Order: sequence, then structure tokens, then C-alpha cells
Amino acid sequence: MNTSPVATALNAVDLAAAHAFRNLTMFPLIAKGERTPDYLTLDEAMAGGTVRITEVGQAGTVPELSLRNDGLTRVLLLDGEELLGAKQNRVLNLTILVPPVSDLVIPVSCVESGRWRRVSRDFSSSPRTHFAEGRAAKMRTVTESMHREGSRHSDQGQVWGAIAAKASSLGTDSETGAMADVFERHADRVADFVNALPSMFPSTGVGMDMRLSSERLNGAALIVDNQTVHLSAFAAQG
Repeated sequence: MNTSPVATALNAVDLAAAHAFRNLTMFPLIAKGERTPDYLTLDEAMAGGTVRITEVGQAGTVPELSLRNDGLTRVLLLDGEELLGAKQNRVLNLTILVPPVSDLVIPVSCVESGRWRRVSRDFSSSPRTHFAEGRAAKMRTVTESMHREGSRHSDQGQVWGAIAAKASSLGTDSETGAMADVFERHADRVADFVNALPSMFPSTGVGMDMRLSSERLNGAALIVDNQTVHLSAFAAQG
């Protein structure tokens, strides 16, 4: 019987004590053996100048971007990572391992409904990812489009609607409907959580975090060697 890669990874880890702050609880899974990643994260590759992400052509198209990896190392793109600049901010629709020295057209969703105006040639990486509820809803529609027509597109209207609902619930306005503005207006609150859990992840090994709000599971992330290598997020139903 074949065993899934996720099951194999989970069998090789130990559950550590939970860490909690306010309504966030995280459960680390510590690897039983050390591992060395053979890839770069998107932040690392962009900082090193080996990866460029731009609009597709001069005109651009909302659900796709052009990526060039000039490096000799694979680059990991995570579902939900935010990209800033060009004609409008986007988030990645899938987790993708980009081959060395390659060009790809990558599927994305817009997270800035009120701008279609170039502010830079290249995109830059962001310290944020798509918030859990929005990412979960996006992934459901991406999965549906994959099954239905073989595309990796989201329901763009739903993505914008989720951002508008989040901004409204947090009392935040944005001239361009940008998800980034919601995060930036609440940066101090986010920093409280980051600073409260500084030693959450091990320096080596595998970890998984589970975010709970009002005892409802909102997301999970698999960590290898202190880097996120697979990210799935979902909102509990009911």
C-alpha cells in the first residue's frame, strides 16, 4: 500500500507542547532527524536577485503573472503569498516548486480591486499571506476550476468580497480595496502575536501550526528546517 508524503512526514515527527497567545494556539511538530532544504523561499530568491515576477506582457492579465528563475536552485512559492506592485497586488493560487533556470506563468488572484495602474515593473514579496478564511475560500474555487476545466483560476469576485468583508469587520478602509492596507492598519495587533511567540518554531526539523479562534480550526502549516514548505488553510464549518 502506498503511503502519502504527508503521512510519511507526520510519522517522522514528535508533538511538542502547545504555545498559546490570546485566541491563537500553535502545536509544533519536531522532526526526529535533521534535514537540509534544497530550495529557496520566494523571499530568499527575490532578495538574491535570481527570481523576477512581472505582469504577463505590457497589457497584463489579472489571473496570471510571469516568473523567471535565473538561479541554479529550485524556488518554493506558497499558496497565499502576497506579491506587491506592478498593476495591482496579487496572491498566489497554488504552492509551486519552480525548477532552476526556468520561465513560468503562475496563477494568481487580485487582492487590490481598485487599482489597475502600473507602479513598478517588477513585483516585490510581502511579509504577509492571504488571511485564512479568504485563502480557504479561494482554494475551494481554484480546486473546482481544476476539476471542471483544468485551469487554476479562482472566483475573483469572491476573493474581492472576502477582503471587503474582512476590512469591514475590522473597521478598515482602503482607497484601492487592498488587502495590504487591512494588514498595515492593524500592524501593531499582528506584531503582538509575532512577539508573543518568538520561539514557536524549532531551529531545525518539521513543525505544524494550527490556528484556533473560538475553538474553531482556521489553518495549518507544515514547516521543514524552519521554512514553510507546504501551507494549507481552511475555516471550520458550522
